[in-house]
Amino acid sequence: MHRGKLIPLFAACALALVSCGKPDTPNTPSQNHNVTLQLSLSFEGPMPENTVTKAGDAQVRHTLRFYRSDGAGSWLASPVVEKVVYAERPSGIDLSVELPADRYKILAWTDYVQGGRADWQWTARDFSRVSLPDGAYQAGLPERDAFSGSLEKDLSSAGTLLSGSLRMTRPLAAYTLVATDADAFKGKDIRVSVTYPEPVATAFNLWEQAAVAPREGLSFTVPAEIRPDGTVLLVQDMLLLSGNNGTITPDILLQDASGTAIGRFGLEIPLKKGQRTIVKGSFLTGSGSAGITADNHFDGHYEISF
Repeated sequence: MHRGKLIPLFAACALALVSCGKPDTPNTPSQNHNVTLQLSLSFEGPMPENTVTKAGDAQVRHTLRFYRSDGAGSWLASPVVEKVVYAERPSGIDLSVELPADRYKILAWTDYVQGGRADWQWTARDFSRVSLPDGAYQAGLPERDAFSGSLEKDLSSAGTLLSGSLRMTRPLAAYTLVATDADAFKGKDIRVSVTYPEPVATAFNLWEQAAVAPREGLSFTVPAEIRPDGTVLLVQDMLLLSGNNGTITPDILLQDASGTAIGRFGLEIPLKKGQRTIVKGSFLTGSGSAGITADNHFDGHYEISF
């Protein structure tokens, strides 16, 4: 009789165990799911196509880093994901990235690389300081061209496939100095030395979208070159700007092959982000006045007052 009473007791215990093993809310989805972001990058202006051809094995490099929210209104210091995409030609791109559901800050930098896809014109290891190479300052040629972008995106919704677009803008302004009195150049070896009396930014902070790391006393020397249109290219440079507009006042020295000064002058050159200011004048003979033209997005000209 005692054995018969044990049977319903074991059964009751078994039913209790099964009941305890059931979840309280079996239909609640997990909050730790991943989402796939389809991201499109578009560019405010074109990067120069001929740079890739002239530089040989140069490529366009798109570097994107995805920083997760720290839950306190800021962002974690290290990116959750880094994407690096290489292209043979400068253009917009589309990419797909899988991320844990959360809020993100997306920072992107586009530049040129050469020789094993390593840093070339810019060192982009630290997005709070994407900087020019160490050492003596070099005049900015077309290969220095670059774009930056920043986007905050909420990927914490229940969906698993989301899309977004990131607008890339050029943080640089450029200028070109052209001599129209080419007859004075023929048969001569002319060197052009440029000194900037004011501090010049040498790095860009993508978090703040601002030019940083100003350095004083930057200078460089380049040879003057005859151009196909019969004018003389004296100097060109590409500079970082934080705002949309700025001014540079270079001190320019012209010397012949023996080092003898043949001309010296200063200019106040207006700069505008994403544009090239072209200054033309009779700089070799010192006669005539200079005129300024702006190259809008480095392509297409219009006149501005000087």
